[in-house]
Amino acid sequence: MKTPSSRLYDLVKSLSSAERRYFKIYINSKEAFSSKYVRLFDAIAATEHFDDEGLMRSVYGDEKVATRKYSELKAYLYELIIKSLQSYDDSSSVDYHLKNQLLGVRTLFKRSHFEDCKAIMAKLKKTATDYEAFNVLIEILDWEKRIAYAQTDISFLDREMKRIMAEEAEYLDKLANISAYRNMFFHILVGIRKDVSRSKTQREEFAALMENPLMKNESQALSFIAKVLYYRILSIYYFSNSNFELFYSVSKNLIKLMEHNKLMLKEDVSEYISALNNHIISCGRLNKVEEVRKTLDKLNKVKPITADDEVKIHRQYYMNKFRLCINTGEFEEGGRELKRHLKTAEKFDKQLFIKGNFYFQYFCIYFGNGDFQNALDSLNEWIN
Repeated sequence: MKTPSSRLYDLVKSLSSAERRYFKIYINSKEAFSSKYVRLFDAIAATEHFDDEGLMRSVYGDEKVATRKYSELKAYLYELIIKSLQSYDDSSSVDYHLKNQLLGVRTLFKRSHFEDCKAIMAKLKKTATDYEAFNVLIEILDWEKRIAYAQTDISFLDREMKRIMAEEAEYLDKLANISAYRNMFFHILVGIRKDVSRSKTQREEFAALMENPLMKNESQALSFIAKVLYYRILSIYYFSNSNFELFYSVSKNLIKLMEHNKLMLKEDVSEYISALNNHIISCGRLNKVEEVRKTLDKLNKVKPITADDEVKIHRQYYMNKFRLCINTGEFEEGGRELKRHLKTAEKFDKQLFIKGNFYFQYFCIYFGNGDFQNALDSLNEWIN
């Protein structure tokens, strides 16, 4: 017997409260709320555990329904949620907005509305430049040539081709530069995860990687995105070598770089969360306790953009906060933070926090507060 798929269930459960509200608004503009797929959506949102037969009964009651019909309903709801998320992202993500605007250019071009295409492209180019959307900028340049060709505008091509070719070359160079840094970052990251012993072979391999001309200095990185990757590579390299002074210095420079570009932070904070976490670790290694406190406060105030951001902020804030309280002996403060953590963590997937290091921290905080029963329970959970 085929096991029912939980893809739809997992998708609905992953939606933030804002995304769920948006979905209801999105479908209300299309069909009545009494539809079966809406009942299925609400049933999934209300359940705690995946039960495909129970969900089917919540939609159809005692009515006998072919399995195929129910499968089609689930497939329809899944696609509808995806479309609503795309619409949601279009209103909140610059990347989605740029791509949808380019689709608008394509639509207008097919109908020979060339001047309208140019008007959209002029606005797009500024936004794409601000957000370093080099792929979009290359596509805009291609549309400039295609529109001029369609209009038989030879004077435009004669006048602008040199400029277009220079801009294309610049954007391609920047994309290649980003790709090279990203490949280096993943290479060193995978190496560290595969060889946690920091063997001599690994150290030699990483040292050779640092000899790459791109790692000579920050000026080799041709864009903000590339500069972030440059510092991420240095950060992970110095940490792997236990060079905590340079790890601290690089992590501080990376945070400064990111905070200077407020525009990019509005679009994506995931790298910023990781940078703050690394800086907290570097400060802890050098016993810079007050800087740990300040950076923890900064991390806790980051406004998440995605559900993953929210989980990362929570997990990294509390893991570092507990470590600070344990190391400084501030067990009462740790106890208060532990209560807040456990209460807030209820809305997340429990599996995200069933980790040995968390349970050991629970044990230390409970033990430090003289709560020996909870300390013992946490220790048993950790051992298990």
